[in-house]
Amino acid sequence: MHGDKPGFADIVGKYKYDAWAALKGTSQDAAKQQYVELVESLKSGAAA
Repeated sequence: MHGDKPGFADIVGKYKYDAWAALKGTSQDAAKQQYVELVESLKSGAAA
């Protein structure tokens, strides 16, 4: 895992942590791809 779970104030950090935690056990390449898709969907949702 990438360090401790971020605090409530670190919204982006929390999303990243939760995304990586959810992908634990997935192959590294597949996990990266899913993570990139998640981030892109969050960005487009936030920008709308």
